[in-house]
Amino acid sequence: MQDACRKVSAVAALALLACGCRPDAAPAPAARPAITDADLAAFLAANYGPEALPKTSWPGEDDGVAVVRSVCASGPAPEDPRRRWLLAVCTEVPDAGHAQSGAIDAFVLAKETGGVRTLASERGVAFGSGGQPGVVTLVRAGFDRPGFLLREAWTGQGYLIGTQSLVVFDGEQLRTVARLREALEHPDDATCAAPPCTDATFDVDFDLRLDATDPTRAAYPLLVHEHGRECGATVDRDHRLEIDAATGTYRVPAALMREDCLLRPETNPGESVP
Repeated sequence: MQDACRKVSAVAALALLACGCRPDAAPAPAARPAITDADLAAFLAANYGPEALPKTSWPGEDDGVAVVRSVCASGPAPEDPRRRWLLAVCTEVPDAGHAQSGAIDAFVLAKETGGVRTLASERGVAFGSGGQPGVVTLVRAGFDRPGFLLREAWTGQGYLIGTQSLVVFDGEQLRTVARLREALEHPDDATCAAPPCTDATFDVDFDLRLDATDPTRAAYPLLVHEHGRECGATVDRDHRLEIDAATGTYRVPAALMREDCLLRPETNPGESVP
């Protein structure tokens, strides 16, 4: 909150987050006019120069390094009652090394008389690897919470580790509220020096969706379906992640940020892991 006089309202808002709802008496937020292609082109030119266009990439430079930028996501969040415009600009580094990330600029915009106003922004967020910034999807993470789902992947030494981050517009700012795995792959058993060997391979996906069964909830629960094979066992687990009212972030268990197999000590190869 920006004002000490709003402390009481803040406490009430936290209570609403805890129960995942909004007051029945709260009026529906007013929808904003749609942002046009001309509005978007003018915004990009003002922020990135005359070469920046909504549907083509353009060259740039970061600290003396040549980069290429492009709009990688643009539009309103699905069924956002306020019709705010979400914009992501991705920065690729063509000659990057394996460990070098790309970058993402994220904006929440609103149409106003005479142009576009920036409601919130995060610029130059390092993301991805090999100079590639990953993939951006527009989401609605709650009744009044438009946001971005960012997916990135790291590969090396026979491993692929995918991660997904949920960034939402909350309290007039963009903030990361959840970070968890998207995929884990290790197809070759590099730990086996000589027979007999323990199967150390894994190929697990973490399918994420937002539970909008009750569209009036302030923050939608995250549903994660974890499935595949790891270390000789079949994996089929479901997780439901709720928002933590105290922190405004989701409670993500450590198992959903692991980099290896997660097996119970008594599990035998070939046994299904619930």
